[in-house]
Amino acid sequence: NLMSLYHLVDAHEEKNSDGNLTTFIVRIAELESTKRPALERQFGDQYRLEDKRLITVLKEFTFLLEKEGKASILNVKDVAKDAAKCEFPTVNYSFLPTDKQRRYCWTNALSKPDLDWLDGIQKIDMQTGTASKVATFGDACYSGAPAFVPKKDASAEDNGYIIATVYKADEHRNDMVILDASTLKTLCRIELKNHIPYQFHGEFQPTRI
Repeated sequence: NLMSLYHLVDAHEEKNSDGNLTTFIVRIAELESTKRPALERQFGDQYRLEDKRLITVLKEFTFLLEKEGKASILNVKDVAKDAAKCEFPTVNYSFLPTDKQRRYCWTNALSKPDLDWLDGIQKIDMQTGTASKVATFGDACYSGAPAFVPKKDASAEDNGYIIATVYKADEHRNDMVILDASTLKTLCRIELKNHIPYQFHGEFQPTRI
């Protein structure tokens, strides 16, 4: 089967006791559509809507890697059965889990399966395989990709903030929203005068002086 992806959630490896076999686990946002030319055209113009399935599902692939360079897929499963269709998964990159796998990720999600435009933010618990309700921001409001910002001296993986832009279609401008990463409660909404291109995205980088 053909599989397409642009965005990685995370990955880690585990060796068996004698070191001869390595299990490699990778979690990705897998595109539902496999029509590569249509995908490339639509990524060049997010408003094209040539293929409305330019959204992903979160998948976990488990590979067996051997010393001879051989590899085989042991298992493929959904990261969370009730997760919404989504794009742009992000994690707390500053958090280094002791068990090698992060527990949480946040996605730019569809609040309803039949919507054409991603409109919310969802928190995924990858350990329990469950997902939160999609947080949305009002009628004709379409969220962009989430960026995770850790709180100072945070000890928990989800102790931080989610920052995202929200395009307000009726006003042709954007808001910037700040959410509690743990609960997805909106803490702050900053009204911008102008619009930011829909799905424009980046990452948070702490200021270094």
